[in-house]
Parts: sequence; structure tokens; C-alpha cells
Amino acid sequence: MGMQGDRKSFGGLAITVDVTVETSGFEGGDGSQHAVTVTTPDYSGAVVFEPADASGGTIRITGDAELDTMIAGLEWAARRLRELAGPSPA
Repeated sequence: MGMQGDRKSFGGLAITVDVTVETSGFEGGDGSQHAVTVTTPDYSGAVVFEPADASGGTIRITGDAELDTMIAGLEWAARRLRELAGPSPA
């Protein structure tokens, strides 16, 4: 299967979060490719991306509305990746 993807925006007055997911589906082992990208405009530090190293980092969120928006975006990302990737071979 080739790469498939989707994108959706979440938020309102407090913050906007754009979430993009991409996957090639399950291909067995390390041959498959997947990505989740989260972007947001700078809202005075309401969401801060702190890269730790090449393997990951931390997303720091300040505020209830910002947290609710981020949760909605990440839940959507998980659902869409599952739908696009298809059934797990395990």
C-alpha cells in the first residue's frame, strides 16, 4: 500500500491545532512508514514543543481550553491512523 494521509484542524478562540497523519499501512516489520504531525501557531507559550533529541520530545500545554483541543486532536489522530493502516497483523 502506498502512503495515505489525512489532516484536520481543531480549536476555537483559545488555540488552533492542525493534525496530520500519514501511514503506509502494516507492511511487516520495519518496512512500513507512519507519521503524526501536530502544528499550532504561537499563542504566547500556550503550547510549547520541546525537542529532547532525535528520538522525541515533550509537548507542554498551558490552559484548560488548550488541553481540551490537544486531546481532541490526538484522539482523532489515533482513530485515523487505525482506519488508514487497516487491521493489525498481530
